[in-house]
Amino acid sequence: MKQILWSCAGLLLALLALLGGFRLFYDFEYHKIRPLCGEWRSTRNDTRLEIDHRDDGFWIRIHRYDSRTGRESFERHPLKYASCIHYTTYGGARVDLFHTPGSDLLLVVPGGIFKRDLSNLQNNLP
Repeated sequence: MKQILWSCAGLLLALLALLGGFRLFYDFEYHKIRPLCGEWRSTRNDTRLEIDHRDDGFWIRIHRYDSRTGRESFERHPLKYASCIHYTTYGGARVDLFHTPGSDLLLVVPGGIFKRDLSNLQNNLP
């Protein structure tokens, strides 16, 4: 009976070590944010998002066009993953991003819905 108990405990410890190693070495941030890289356009206004990967992580660049002044302004923030993809604005507010792969839409809360901009990809085709 003791031998069965020790075998079960050993299997449980091996399983915990395997799961712990997976959690330690699997890069959740890379695998969750990488599919979002590219350009996105708002469905409501002229706002654009650019998500790209640099050496120091993933970054989002937000382009806003002001029709009154005719100028474009932008912000740049690092993207993080902790239960969902998010970034923190300059004012300290958290903005969450949710992706729907089937329709390829990006929901930015708060911010609206964005569609992937494929116009640049089509121009670069051979």
